[in-house]
Amino acid sequence: MTNDHHDLSLEDYLQRVRDRLLICLDNFLEKRLSVIEASRLIWRLGNELSDDDPLFRTFLGIDSETDHLPVGDERNLWNPKALIEKDKEIREMEINFESEARIAAEVLRSRLGH
Repeated sequence: MTNDHHDLSLEDYLQRVRDRLLICLDNFLEKRLSVIEASRLIWRLGNELSDDDPLFRTFLGIDSETDHLPVGDERNLWNPKALIEKDKEIREMEINFESEARIAAEVLRSRLGH
């Protein structure tokens, strides 16, 4: 766990991480973030809080399985024709991991007090 914000106490820093994590969880559960995008954000934030929580490892696993797929702003760097092929795979992966990710996100959100 690193404290990149030297002016914050560790407690304040971790609270900011939890707040950002809750926002990501809410955005995913309210379908404003895709499974893949959410997984990339949630596991990175979660790793700041705990490196051995199986719920965060769920999102790490999804990210590992999909890290070759362009989502979010990264898509702007890709050739449009290549995106057509990748979009098929993205849809399949989103469907494949949706239920597992949603369950983990709901448990995390309730655990974090939301």
